[in-house]
Amino acid sequence: MFTVIVMTISLSGRASEAAAAQPVSPSGIHVEVQQGLMTVDVRGAPLADLLRVIEERAAVRVTIHGGNSPLVTDSFTDLPVDEGIERLVRGSGLVLTYAPSQRGAGVSVLKEVRVYLTPPQAAMPAAANGTKPPSPARRVEQERSARLREIRTLARQRDEAAASALAQILALDLDPTVRVKAVAALGKLGGTEAAMALSMALMDQDPSVRVQAARALGQVEGDQATPALGGVLMGDSDPRVRRAAARALGSVRSEEARWALEAAALDADRSVRRAVASALTKWGKRGSASQ
Repeated sequence: MFTVIVMTISLSGRASEAAAAQPVSPSGIHVEVQQGLMTVDVRGAPLADLLRVIEERAAVRVTIHGGNSPLVTDSFTDLPVDEGIERLVRGSGLVLTYAPSQRGAGVSVLKEVRVYLTPPQAAMPAAANGTKPPSPARRVEQERSARLREIRTLARQRDEAAASALAQILALDLDPTVRVKAVAALGKLGGTEAAMALSMALMDQDPSVRVQAARALGQVEGDQATPALGGVLMGDSDPRVRRAAARALGSVRSEEARWALEAAALDADRSVRRAVASALTKWGKRGSASQ
């Protein structure tokens, strides 16, 4: 399982304003939330049903992607809501979004939970009439081609449902080639769902996915992508990714983008320094043209 925290804030004082009344839960599910702490006793219930009960009790928005809901059996007492959810959804993708609390500065509350359920495994092709089944390598290629066709179809839909489906592929597919294509498609679709998925992709374990994500996020978010791209430019371990971030920032017109580029002017990698210098040159030309 992987967990992405969309907003990094001190964990102290995290609270979910749960409803005072605790309605009756579906059979096999017991959930109580009091003062930001969750108690759960669940026996063989679908994860999706459990998450819906948590959504109601903890007053957080829960979005579930995918339909293969595993059965959950677990029991714990007085865990923070976010920690309890992380424990319950292990094995699936998870995004937690926080927002400042009205209770005071430095306090955040969990506002949204996105769960990406693992898709069912495709059935192995069986031999028929003595026909030899495809080799493992051939089978992998066939499955990849099918997923790439699905991405192309979704990219043509250009709606929120397509963006959600592409975000799920990006979060769960093990093939970096497929994830790169999903990122490219999300960059063309744009919108809030695409922007969130692209921000997640900046942390992908494969550099080629991060490169594509940096390019696409600059296109989708514009000036708003500056903090994320600046963080990549200063912190990513792969110079290819830093170069992509520098080029994306060169197309952003905010002063913050220029500051990020100037901070990276002494990057240890020569190719990154050249990309930064080229981006800053664009800034100089813009300044001259505006005078």
